Parts: sequence; C-alpha cells; structure tokens
Amino acid sequence: MDHAHIRAYFLAIVTTLLTVLVVVMLRPFLVTIGLAAVFAVILTPLHKALQRIKLPQTLAALLSVLIGIVVLGLILSFVGVQLFREAHSLYIVVSQPGSVEHTKNAITSFGTSLNPTFPGAAAYFASIAGNISVYAQQALGWSFGQVGSVVTTTLDFLLQLFAFIMTLYYLLREGPRLRRAVEQYSPLTIGETSALISRLILTISSVVRGTLFVSVILGVFTTLAFLIFGIPNSTLWGTVAVIASLIPSIGAGLVFVPGVIYLAYLGHTGAAIGLAIFGTLGVMGIDYLLRPYLMGGKSQIHPLLILLSVFGGLLFFGPAGLFLGPLVISLLLGLLSIYAPAQTPSVQ
Repeated sequence: MDHAHIRAYFLAIVTTLLTVLVVVMLRPFLVTIGLAAVFAVILTPLHKALQRIKLPQTLAALLSVLIGIVVLGLILSFVGVQLFREAHSLYIVVSQPGSVEHTKNAITSFGTSLNPTFPGAAAYFASIAGNISVYAQQALGWSFGQVGSVVTTTLDFLLQLFAFIMTLYYLLREGPRLRRAVEQYSPLTIGETSALISRLILTISSVVRGTLFVSVILGVFTTLAFLIFGIPNSTLWGTVAVIASLIPSIGAGLVFVPGVIYLAYLGHTGAAIGLAIFGTLGVMGIDYLLRPYLMGGKSQIHPLLILLSVFGGLLFFGPAGLFLGPLVISLLLGLLSIYAPAQTPSVQ
C-alpha cells in the first residue's frame, strides 16, 4: 500500500473519530442548536429589514435576537401566568365533593341516554364517572409536578438558553457565510445542497406561518369566544385548542363542540347557538382563508405528515419537536427527491 492510500485511510479514520467525538460532546446542545436554526429562519426577515436601514451586521443581529426574545418572553409569561391561575382554580373546583358529584351525575345521565342506541354505554360511562375525580386530580397533579421539575432544572435551562441565544446570534450574523460553507463541504453537489437548504427554509416558514401560527390564532379566537359566551377557564381551553388545531379543519371543533354541549346542558340555549355559529364562522374563516394566505409557498409536505411529525417531534424532542419534527421529515423527503427525482411521488 503506497503512501497516498495510507494518508487517505488515516484522514478518513481520524476525521470519523473526531466527528463522532464532537457529536457526542455537543449532544446535550443538539436540540438547542436545531431550535436556534429554526428561529434564525423565522427572524431573518426582521434581520434583513434592520440591515436595510443601514444598521451594521452585528447590531442588526443583536437587535433581532433581543426583539425576538422579548416578544416571545412576554407572550409566554402572560399565557403561563393565566394557565397557572386557571389550572389552580380548576383543581380546586374538581376537588370539591359537590362539583365532583354533579359531574358524575352528568356523565352517568349521558351514558344512560345513549344506552338504547349503544348497549353497554350506561355501564361504560358509569365506570368513567366513578373514577372522574381520580382522573382529574391525577392529570392536574401531573401538570403541577411538571412545573416543579422545571424549577429543579433551572441551571440546565439557563445553560441551554445561553447556548440558544449565542447560536441564534451567530446564525443571523454569519448566515450567508455558513450557507456557503455547508454548500462547499457537503458531499452533494452545490446545486443539490442549495436546493435542500432552500427546501428546509421553506418548510420552516410554511410550518410556522401556516400551521403553528394559525393554531395560535385559533387558540386566541377560542379563548375570546369562550370568554364572551361565559365558559370558565377560557385560557386553558384556548391552549387546548392550539394543540387540537394542529389537526386541519376539525381540530378546533374538538374544543368548540364540548363548549356548545356544556352551555346547552346548563340551559343556556341562546349562548350555545351563538357559540356554535360564532365558532363555525370563525374557524372556517381562519382555517380556509387565513391558513392558505399565510402558507404562501407550499412546504411540499402533506398535512398528515406535518401533523404526525409535530406529534412525533413532541414525543422525541420535547417542546422543540413542534419545529424539529417537520424539519426532519422535510430533510428526509429532500434527500429522497435527490436520489430518486423521477420515482419520488408528489407529496403536495
């Protein structure tokens, strides 16, 4: 074996070992780095706007990061405080014997009314009613337990936050240069790498604007609707609507329909009809008019894949999976389209 082959094998082995070492070393920050890359894409329009008013690159990146963190922090703080208050009040209500008995009776009556059509429904709902207080207190107790676990990991959170901010800042400041470096060192051709990066950027924009942002709008709409028509814990149910709205067309209905049934059960027929009309018109307007407008260019991912990738990402990555799940799916589909451009079926 000549010197050239020995050198090639040596470089390949050493490079592989060092790559594995770097990945293992950075493993605690990989999700944070991925999340920073997602937010860099989201904040790029703001960064470019600041550059257009002749701000230096460094200052524009710094201001973009600060504005993004302040806006996100204010929103999360407000929603978090409201959720905590409403969850605590709901916990107190659920824990009261009178409230529990009232809920049990309602569930049992509902099962009895279904029993002629669905035999066995009365027994099934009676078993649920018998354990309703246990289920509710376990669920709410778990929620408060999660708050406690967050407090105990404050140091780790601060370290991850610092890494996120620094990564986001440098991605914004050095974005074009980093892209050229990726295109240069990628084993794919420059054109293929550029197309793959563009696809990922398009996916992030489409998922954030057309899926997550619309879900947040539907959550705010649900909160206001429940507040107007007198349903308690409106912020809590609005948050549930944000998650449910990830299912296109029918998601928000999973929250509105129980709300209408609740008002009808209390005898507020006018409010129930009003909520049904208000919710139907509002959800249809947001889902069928606003969502396509915000989507802009197509992400080339089927809505079902987006839904599954979001839920799968949440299970695998935690909250960051809202963004990273669709990103991983998009990366896979992009690679498949490179290796089999003629055979890869359309996913639009």
